[in-house]
Amino acid sequence: MIYLGVLIVVTSVLSLRTRDPDPMLGGRNMPWWLVGASLTGTYLSSVAFLIIPVLGYTIDISAIIAKLSTHLVAAIIVTLCFVKFLRKTRDASIYTLLNDRFGRGISLYASGCYIAYQVLRGGLILFLVGQALHYITQADVSGIILVCGFIVIFYTYMTGIEGVIWTDFFQTILLATAGVLALIYIGESIFEAPSQSNLNWADIKSIIDVGMHDDAFITQSLGIAFMFFLFVELADFSSSQSFGQRYLVARTDKHAQGGLLFAGTCIPVISGMFMLIGVGLFVFYQLNPELLQTGIDNDEVFSYFIANQFPNGLLGLAIVGILAAAMSSIDTGINSGSTVFYCNFWEPFARQTSSKILQNMNVMRNCSFIFGLLTILAGLFVYKYSESIIDFWLKSGSLVINGLLGLFILMRVSKRAGRKSAWVALICGMSFLFWATLSSSIPWIPTAPFHYMWGLPVATTIIVVVGLLCAQIFHEEASALSEPFIHPEEARKSIAKKRKRAKKNMFADSIRPKPFYQFYAGLGVLITLFIWHDGDLFSLNHIPANMLLFSASMLFLIMVGPYLIHNHTSKRYLFINLSILTLALPFCGAILMFGEPHNSINSGIFVGCLAAMGTMVGWTMLGIGTAIGTCLASM
Repeated sequence: MIYLGVLIVVTSVLSLRTRDPDPMLGGRNMPWWLVGASLTGTYLSSVAFLIIPVLGYTIDISAIIAKLSTHLVAAIIVTLCFVKFLRKTRDASIYTLLNDRFGRGISLYASGCYIAYQVLRGGLILFLVGQALHYITQADVSGIILVCGFIVIFYTYMTGIEGVIWTDFFQTILLATAGVLALIYIGESIFEAPSQSNLNWADIKSIIDVGMHDDAFITQSLGIAFMFFLFVELADFSSSQSFGQRYLVARTDKHAQGGLLFAGTCIPVISGMFMLIGVGLFVFYQLNPELLQTGIDNDEVFSYFIANQFPNGLLGLAIVGILAAAMSSIDTGINSGSTVFYCNFWEPFARQTSSKILQNMNVMRNCSFIFGLLTILAGLFVYKYSESIIDFWLKSGSLVINGLLGLFILMRVSKRAGRKSAWVALICGMSFLFWATLSSSIPWIPTAPFHYMWGLPVATTIIVVVGLLCAQIFHEEASALSEPFIHPEEARKSIAKKRKRAKKNMFADSIRPKPFYQFYAGLGVLITLFIWHDGDLFSLNHIPANMLLFSASMLFLIMVGPYLIHNHTSKRYLFINLSILTLALPFCGAILMFGEPHNSINSGIFVGCLAAMGTMVGWTMLGIGTAIGTCLASM
């Protein structure tokens, strides 16, 4: 709860920059280490926290080796062949490159596939969070999905790409910390149990050898697994907006390439750690089979271990790690999906207004809300109908978005392939991919005589080869890519000037009403009235009723003020707004603290009032309001 509270406060403070003149690219001024950490957090979602240990638990050596070895290989290939090319897009969406080269139809297809994939992936992550917290709290999975989904919607609604990248950075640190401590605890649990006092490494090796000779969970062929995971990583790094947008926000081409190489190095290290966790779980439950409940699936074993073996403290950190991993991926998916929708579906057809920045934020916020709701529905769908989480994860990804890799490769290797070539190649490649992936699940389709993992590499090859052949047959003149209208150096200077001008108005802007003002104020009114009605429930019955009603009245004025006064730039209105906020929050909190200093809960209420006000105003106004409110309360 502390973590969620801090996260909401931080994102609210970041949202004070919603008037940023470059909300989708953040001024293209991010350093390589921040880009790399954000890429790592985006990739290592709760899928990594709760599914990658399954690969270790099943001792599937082919999948383990392939998964760990393909990240850096794919990162090097994309660094050399794609990063500079993707940064040539003329807006914030990499699928605009497809529009300029192959026409609007291909671009809309790619954009729609990407948005659908992010909704499915976000739903899968929400389900994993619900499944893990279900074992810990025994709460209903669907209820957890709903609650966590709406928290992520609120969190994503208020931040642009800059806020998403910074929160991803901190959440990656939390995820890695939780993983390291979990691995240490599992190792101690194996060696320090009284029944294993004579256990040595040779005994553990023999246990692992037995697991290696069992039937593999995914595949027994290293070649199949390596090719599949290599093409999956290539698709993620080169044809996914989640990664492409990170390249765009980097300061220079070298910073973008350095960030990807940094992520390509960190991802296999952290993934390997979680696979070791899975191997440790296998050894632990082989030595202690009585501790594993009958009917627990492989997908659920790590969650089960967290719920039943972790001590308090580490258990809370594990929950924080799961939530951090989930949020760092879902916020990225929703934000990048909104960017793709705006650049490829909205902007080409919408009538431009005089305030393009405001239009950007309004459209993206509405998209964030809608895509967040769809993500919740996808999570409920996975919970109700998916039997194998790993199969759903791998098959849905390859079907929906990974086929786009062929189009980006075709665009790089051929200067002649145009609209007709792209459509013919895409139809041929995706037809093969659907047959290879779904033939075993649909009875009226002839079953493919090979493992479904061959579908993605072969389909990508078909798209490229057919596209090259069609380019020769159709004799097309491919459209030349438009020059990007944002050049890194020019962009940084332009955005810096605009931000410098904006800072001159920072005092006034920090207390103008923003969309989340009314939400916070309304939530505060409800909490205040609830305490007034039943203060015994939270041991807050010592708070005077007249003070509660006074605070609720002030917060209600914050809610209705923007509707009563239309000129939000008036100095009189800004003064009144700050005064009401000061009386509603720091003043009332300080009154309680000074009135009953022996009651420690009053100090917590005062700090809570300051945190609530800090989410609504800038630091300077927070300092002024706190100083005035505290002085009045002391008198």
